[in-house]
Amino acid sequence: MAQLWAELLTRINYLRDLYRQKRILLKPGEGIAWVLDEAEAVAKAEVSPKPPSTENVMEAVKACHVAWNLYEVIKDCIDAGLDVSNHLGEITAGTIDYGTPANAIDRRTIFFKDFEAELLVAALLARAKLPVQFLKEANDPCGEMRVDNIFVEVKHPNSPGGIERLMRKFHGELRKRNAVGVFVTAVEDAFRLGDKETFDAPEQFQTFNKSKLDEIEKFGREAVRRAAALPAIACLAQISSRIAAVAGETRFIRLGNSIVYDDRRISTELKQQVEQIAAVFNPQFRHYSQIRDLITSDEST
Repeated sequence: MAQLWAELLTRINYLRDLYRQKRILLKPGEGIAWVLDEAEAVAKAEVSPKPPSTENVMEAVKACHVAWNLYEVIKDCIDAGLDVSNHLGEITAGTIDYGTPANAIDRRTIFFKDFEAELLVAALLARAKLPVQFLKEANDPCGEMRVDNIFVEVKHPNSPGGIERLMRKFHGELRKRNAVGVFVTAVEDAFRLGDKETFDAPEQFQTFNKSKLDEIEKFGREAVRRAAALPAIACLAQISSRIAAVAGETRFIRLGNSIVYDDRRISTELKQQVEQIAAVFNPQFRHYSQIRDLITSDEST
């Protein structure tokens, strides 16, 4: 166990050093500053001034998991030659309550999760040895990054309602540039995967998880059908992140899925690039031609 805490401290120090090197100020009590402070206190076995409630224990657990995983995500991006300076600045604000929508009054509460999702996608692409690059303009309407000639848009919506609008906006920008894109959605907040985080038994977690996955699947079929009419989008991908405690064991759960629209009129080279990206989110990704009839039959019922 001592080795685990030592490794966590190593990762925390790496992230702190990175912020010092980039001369990016941390914001005490929020964003990554809160994560690093809380995780460091746990790793050093410092006595917390907070009461020993389940909620406070889970907050400490979250901080440790996030710090551990964030190190890997950021390091993979940096090792791939990506400049993460803008993202490091953005994740200084916000909360790490994966699965809980942003505060309707203060949208800054979502900043950490928004930009961490972008870093995660870039890291996944980099781990697959794909030539991912962030776009030069931080707010480029054609996405956050590209892999060769494929633009990649990453969205972390607060609710399912806006996903189609975001897809259509992305599609419009792609059409302006005569380009092809992949639309990635981080869905944990939209479907409130954090509504319950602690489970006394695995069966409880499985029941809760199935209900959420069924909800996501139902919406996903509709999203697939809607995107079929947007020819510049060649792939839909989905990721989700959540932290759960099941029968006393905590875990950071990250899942992915993808579908490729194999009916698009694009070159063989572009199709291969799209499939390489889709495989990052699910090695057994589906082709639209495989499920078209099923999706169509859903619409008629």
